Amino acid sequence: MGEYAGTLTELTLVRILVLHQLQTEKYKKLAHRLDFLEPLVFVNQTDPFADVLKAILKAPNHRLFVKEKNNHICGVISPKDLLRVLMTETMEADTIKHEVKKLA
Repeated sequence: MGEYAGTLTELTLVRILVLHQLQTEKYKKLAHRLDFLEPLVFVNQTDPFADVLKAILKAPNHRLFVKEKNNHICGVISPKDLLRVLMTETMEADTIKHEVKKLA
């Protein structure tokens, strides 16, 4: 398996479309390169919620790619996913909320 090159975001797609519509010189130079890809930010499947929260706040595209023990990507975490966990009323969610309060 090869290396992960990056992720293509919605905003990047808009940039490509605008550059294409304008037929700019920059588009001609970059149209077939990896320059439009955003870097990937990884977390491990076993990372604590507080670490995941810190990582997503620093991630350039606010997406985290989750790796299994064998370094294969097994999921993607978005801010909506974290919000869903914080809004859940379970004992596990209460523990997570306590972790988040310690960060403040």
